[in-house]
Amino acid sequence: MAELNKKPTPYIWALRKNQDIKKIYSLEDTLVEVIKYGTKIFTDPKKSKKSSGVVKLYAKAYYNIICAMQGIRLFASFGFTLPKTDKLVSNAKEVTNYQEWKYVNEYHDWLHTESELTLFGYTPEEVLSELLDNSIDVILD
Repeated sequence: MAELNKKPTPYIWALRKNQDIKKIYSLEDTLVEVIKYGTKIFTDPKKSKKSSGVVKLYAKAYYNIICAMQGIRLFASFGFTLPKTDKLVSNAKEVTNYQEWKYVNEYHDWLHTESELTLFGYTPEEVLSELLDNSIDVILD
């Protein structure tokens, strides 16, 4: 994972033919589109003509986007603050001795080091496991 700490090469120019340039009619709709596509890291193999049929998660591209936006204020509050609540999730477990738990990839969960009880009891769907195990592009150029 040391590859993720490498800063991306800054590109000064982008080819005009690769840009989708349109007039802005609605600032709100345009911001939604920019944020949606600017942070899109999944591909949908059914929608692409060039698709190999394999879903990919472009972590490298997302990392480059985040690095490019570093230090830029993108969001601000809307002028109100929600009240704080003390509600806990009903099936939450409180862990006081966190040293007794370790994350084990095979279980996709935290295991107690002595009793081997799981913390969440979560089992991911096979599609998610395949995506996480084989379809993440993390090597930076």
